Amino acid sequence: MSTPAISAPPTEKMWVMTSMLCRHLESFIDNIIIIQDDKPIGILGVKETLLGLLKNPTFEFFDQITAGEVMGGFSNVVTSQTTLSDLISMMQHQRTGFAVIPHDKGWYSAISVRTLLEVSALSKTDMKASEIPKKNIITFTKEDTMDYVLTSMFHTQTRRLVLENYSSFISDRLILEKIAFKLNYLNGVSNFLEIKADTFPLKKLEKISEDLPIPELAKRMLGMDTPYVMTQDRIISPWDIALLLRE
Repeated sequence: MSTPAISAPPTEKMWVMTSMLCRHLESFIDNIIIIQDDKPIGILGVKETLLGLLKNPTFEFFDQITAGEVMGGFSNVVTSQTTLSDLISMMQHQRTGFAVIPHDKGWYSAISVRTLLEVSALSKTDMKASEIPKKNIITFTKEDTMDYVLTSMFHTQTRRLVLENYSSFISDRLILEKIAFKLNYLNGVSNFLEIKADTFPLKKLEKISEDLPIPELAKRMLGMDTPYVMTQDRIISPWDIALLLRE
């Protein structure tokens, strides 16, 4: 179920790291392991990148700052003794849906929350989407700024905000892709945090039946580039399904 991990040295500039992240956003891996002396010393993902950008919303952040200055701490290393429950608890405690498996000769493979969808798809549970616990739906409006959107994401520890009164959402991935590919890493952009949310691309929430079995829901999510769905009264992400696996 693991996938070869992507790695980089701590000296790599953030524009290179962001480019690497964007190239792999559609895969199961959206974090890069920072390696020094053949050992993982941190991780850098979309979350760490946007948190750093919130503090320094300029082209200089991408052009001058290195991965080692932005990376987050990391201790999610899986061993042969690690159970599935241990893995999920580890991810939850570290607040990062990512873990690595060390192999010989200094290379690593990676497990993400989205990878755990594969496990859910093969499970024999009779649970349905309606049994996933409800949670508060964090919203935004088209007039909100990037400052508000990013601050809300970090304050509520969510990677997606739902557009108020609509079934569309914005995600950290969509924001990062536009910064890299449309805004040229903010080169010439002096007011990034003041840009309105309606200038960023949105994704449509796929509506599903509350009676959809969890394995079928996991299979459907595996085919989505941004797995995020809604029922009549709840929003469901891969992490919600991962938490069910622990039970």
